[in-house]
Amino acid sequence: MRLNSGDYSRGVVESPSLEEMLHKNHHFIQQVTDTSRNILYIYDLAEQKNVYINLAITTVLGHHAETLSQAGSSFLFSLLHPDDVKKLAEHQQRLYTARDNETFEIEYRLQRADGEWCWLSSRDTIFSRNQDGSPRQILGTAKEINHHKQIEEELRQQTERERLVSRIAERIHQSLDLQEILNTTVADVRQFLQTDRVIIYRFESNWSGIVAVESVGEGWLSLLGTAIKDPCFEKPSVNNHGRGRIQAVEDIQTAGLAECYVELLTQYQVRANLVLPITHEDRVWGLLIAHHCRAPRHWQSLEIELLHGLATQVAIAIQQSELYHRVQQLNTDLERQVRERTQQFQQSLTFADVLKRITDRIRDSLDEQQILQTAVQEVVSVLKVDYCCAALYDPEHTTATVQYEFTHADLGSGIGQVLLVADTPKVHDRLLKGEFFESYECERTGYLASAETGDMACPDLFDRFAAKLLCPIFLDPASCQPGWDSLEQSTCGIKPGAIGYLAVIDQTYHVFSDTEIKLVNQVANQCAIAIRQARLYQASQAQVKALERLNHLKDDFLSTVSHELRTPVASMKMAIQMLELSLKQEAQPPSEKTSRYLQILYHQCEREIGLITDLLDLQRLEAGIQPLNPTRITLQLWIPQRVILFQELAKNRQQTLQIEISPEIPTLTCDAPSLERILVELLNNACKYSPPGSTLHFKVWAEAAKICLSVSNTGVKIPVEEISAIFDKFHRVPNTDPWKQGGTGLGLALVQKLVNHLSGSIRVESTAEQTCFTVELPLT
Repeated sequence: MRLNSGDYSRGVVESPSLEEMLHKNHHFIQQVTDTSRNILYIYDLAEQKNVYINLAITTVLGHHAETLSQAGSSFLFSLLHPDDVKKLAEHQQRLYTARDNETFEIEYRLQRADGEWCWLSSRDTIFSRNQDGSPRQILGTAKEINHHKQIEEELRQQTERERLVSRIAERIHQSLDLQEILNTTVADVRQFLQTDRVIIYRFESNWSGIVAVESVGEGWLSLLGTAIKDPCFEKPSVNNHGRGRIQAVEDIQTAGLAECYVELLTQYQVRANLVLPITHEDRVWGLLIAHHCRAPRHWQSLEIELLHGLATQVAIAIQQSELYHRVQQLNTDLERQVRERTQQFQQSLTFADVLKRITDRIRDSLDEQQILQTAVQEVVSVLKVDYCCAALYDPEHTTATVQYEFTHADLGSGIGQVLLVADTPKVHDRLLKGEFFESYECERTGYLASAETGDMACPDLFDRFAAKLLCPIFLDPASCQPGWDSLEQSTCGIKPGAIGYLAVIDQTYHVFSDTEIKLVNQVANQCAIAIRQARLYQASQAQVKALERLNHLKDDFLSTVSHELRTPVASMKMAIQMLELSLKQEAQPPSEKTSRYLQILYHQCEREIGLITDLLDLQRLEAGIQPLNPTRITLQLWIPQRVILFQELAKNRQQTLQIEISPEIPTLTCDAPSLERILVELLNNACKYSPPGSTLHFKVWAEAAKICLSVSNTGVKIPVEEISAIFDKFHRVPNTDPWKQGGTGLGLALVQKLVNHLSGSIRVESTAEQTCFTVELPLT
């Protein structure tokens, strides 16, 4: 029989027989409900006890149903977890105001008979009401959810662990204060693990160590700053940590640890500990340790993984901090160096400006005389000295001749004075090695003496001065390419080493500073480079003029020879034609051999005429006297008539010629004979140098305000190093004519000249056994 709560409540008040019926059917209902795996109960609010509980309560909690029914609510509430008392009271309060068929759910913990806590999930609804409508009895079901709660707790811990690691990692990235990072880390770890102490133990060089960071609960011994030197921490034990060994001890009394280790941990109130190494730069920097002091503790795998991840993050923070401090130290050192060198820079700033001005004026000139005169004049002006001159050595370095000078004082002139190197060997030995020489007036002798050795300089024009500085005009051999010596000496009379020197002289007692010596030295070095450039330029100019003269002579010779050959070759051609005509008029036709010889003569004569014509055309194009007669050309009709012969030629050579002409090409205004000659030469080359079975492409299209033509062939690749010379006269690419077609090397040179004559451009590309020539011509 199915009962609803409304009928049951009315029966209790109006008809006592209904209650009797309920008692009679009690046995039947109990049999049905006891087969359920869930706990079923009816709680009477007036009696404050369960008037019915099925047998599932014994399976779930270990308490007998009769015990829970007879004990009343006081015993039930004694089994309730303290943290769930308030929540259950609020749940009952909601039931007092519930509507019929309204269900409320709650999760809470009850203590099992064995003392363990069991999570239950209950669904309660009003089963019967009093006459005034207030709830009287509650019908409820409950099921065990321990497994669900365990999974939920593991997920919560994992989420919390990931959040903690993420928070610490973010803090590491945002802060460079290692102490702050470590303090926060141990505090977060202790809170997460709900343990009594978390420390970071840092090793010293002798494998002792100190508790560097700590978070400790109230009532437990603080170890912060404690130095620990114990046999348990000798190098072998540290090496185990260095190999990544993690130590998880649930109870130091039963873990089988060394006695010294147990004594040490007991001294510090430790009952269970978890130790993970912190490695940095392939060494053990320290240990991250969690202490549980109040009782033994089982360390869960999630907790071990957490500390392992945090140990890695701490290692990153240590490395980051050390790098930061290194950078700070480097910055400090750099700032000090910058301050030291700023002063040097400020001192040499004027020198740099002056040197740039002098070297620019020197190197901008290719006139050796102007270069040296500018140098001596600028040195006197900048250093505020009395005199400066430039002396140049002879090729054998036996004499030095003063050739350029400048002075503010009335000291006479030293131009043309020849100084013998042998008279002052120690002075010139240094100059010839590329070293400067410095000397000052000797009071006792009145002669110039070396600032280093006291050796007297030459008693010449300069003896009257008090201070003297000689810097060599020296061309460094290391900066010259192999073979430079003989080549440049033969062309411009200059070789590596000392060319001459700059002499700076002052009548007053003048001690030359390092900056002044450096200035004169660099001016002298720039003079050496400029002199070399000037002499090379002069030599190259002479060579250019000689080559131009030879080129003109060659062109004149070719033009003359071409004109002179054209007449006899033309006569030969006419004679061959007349001979062939004469033989045909005879009664008996010429023999096959005679006809073949005549054909050879005719072919070679035509070849010679073509060569002479090419030479003459090239001469006219180079001289700029080739006529230009522009006409309007419809390329769609004009080109097929010119390339038809090459289709037959390609077919005879077992080649395929593909022609592609865009239908949208506008009319071209151009010199038709020149354009035809360009097409003939390019197509002839493509046929000649392509192997049988290859494909030739001829393409014409419009692009912007120009017409583009391309001829490409396969089977032959032009080496990269030959591309730049392919349009030179008489140039032939080696190893690209395996079929021995022959040629003069004038065809492509003539094509380039004709393209330029038509104000166009030509380029060649050769890759992957394919060569393409592209011609671009303006529309007008």
